This record gives sequence, C-alpha cells and structure tokens, in this order.
Amino acid sequence: MRLKQLPEIFCWSKMGTEAGESLDDILRRKEIERIANDGVFTWGIGNSLGGSMAQLIQNVRAPMVVFTKMKSKPKVIDETPESLLLWLTYIDANGNECPLPRYSLVTSRGHTDRATKKRSHYALLCSHRSPLKQMNNTVLDSLELRNLITGKPVGYSQVTSVVKRVEKIINDEKIYNIGFKAYLKNEGQVKLSKAVEISETDLGPLLSAAESGSVKKWKIELNKLKKGLCSEDNISSYQKPQLSMAF
Repeated sequence: MRLKQLPEIFCWSKMGTEAGESLDDILRRKEIERIANDGVFTWGIGNSLGGSMAQLIQNVRAPMVVFTKMKSKPKVIDETPESLLLWLTYIDANGNECPLPRYSLVTSRGHTDRATKKRSHYALLCSHRSPLKQMNNTVLDSLELRNLITGKPVGYSQVTSVVKRVEKIINDEKIYNIGFKAYLKNEGQVKLSKAVEISETDLGPLLSAAESGSVKKWKIELNKLKKGLCSEDNISSYQKPQLSMAF
C-alpha cells in the first residue's frame, strides 16, 4: 500500500546503524526520549539540508519527516567507530547557542570516513504524539520524488533530503518501506555545536534504561551522564557558534 497521505513536500531520512548502535537500539531510545520530552525527540544526521529545509519550514504548515530503513549495509566505521561524541548544544536561526531538549541524546562517531576529527553534525527537531512504531505495508517510491531545490532525482547515497512529489515518467519503481513519520519543530534542522567524547561503557546504563522501557530510569541515567561528563573541562567545541542558515 502506498502512503496517500504524504504531502507534496517533505523531509525524507534513511535510518540505520549509527555510532555503534543498531537501528533497533536507536529506535528504542528515541521512543523513551519522545515520552520523556512530552512528544519531542531529536534525530542526528550527518549533512546540512541548506535552503531546502528553510523552504519546507516557511511554506508548509505542518512540515513532515518520513523515516525509512536504509537498503545498504552499514559501513564498518558506523558499526565499530573509533570514538563517540555526545552532542550538547545547537545554534538557532539567530546565532544563539541553545541546549538540546533536556532528555534528548544525540550521539555520533567522532571521526569522518577519512579518519579526521568530526567537526560538524546536525539534528532534526521532531515531534510525534503517538509511539514510534513501524507502519506495516506502507511504502514510498523514490522515483516519484525529486530534490526540492535542484529538481534532480534523489541519489542512492543521499541519507537525508527535502523532497517533492512528481509524476513518474518511467515504468519502474524503487520502493522503500516507511518506518514512521513525524512532524518537524521550529527550524526543523539545527547545526550542533558542542560535544564531549564518551565511551560505549558510558552509554550502557542509558541503553539498559531504554530497553527496560522505564522513562524514570532514562531521566536519571541521562542526567547522571551529562552531569558527570559535561563539565567545562571535558566539553570540546567542535564548531564555533556562528550565524548559520544551514538547516
């Protein structure tokens, strides 16, 4: 069944293993995060969406993001990263440095594909009133989509993009099963600014809390983690705050 409710313009993000976490683990903790933040959750992504996100936010009353599972196998660097970062703040549209929602957790690997220190990362600000559950038998056809600004087809390697629906001109299809959808808040996408290096051991109690389904445990463990690791001596500024419309 194709999703007839998809708007003409929306954000599309492919999800998979990231920063050493399986997709199942990520979805579990995003659901706990959503509950703890009264419906709000963050989703880390590696690329800026530029002016296409600004157009989506400005022109669509209830901008939507649709998540689908990646078709390709995860990279080794995503499965076993050399280092991990916990991101703490972001830069808003006015150039102000702001904390992420209190019970949000945004992580990334600490190095790029070229083994250099990672200096930029982004996040989608999302909201959803109901649980983040798989939408059974609901798909989108990527051949019916184009990048919003360029009008070009969505590349296989594009992980997150702002797209518009078009009439398909070839008798073929590239189907993706839709995982879930949500709505974008505020700027939609923000550029993250400050991070602290963490270990898999640091994340252990949080992943256990998410697996248990206990929102109370999640809040306690996340507060403990941030308090213990995020002193001024530990925090590294991976991107100086600056006025940027790159979301």
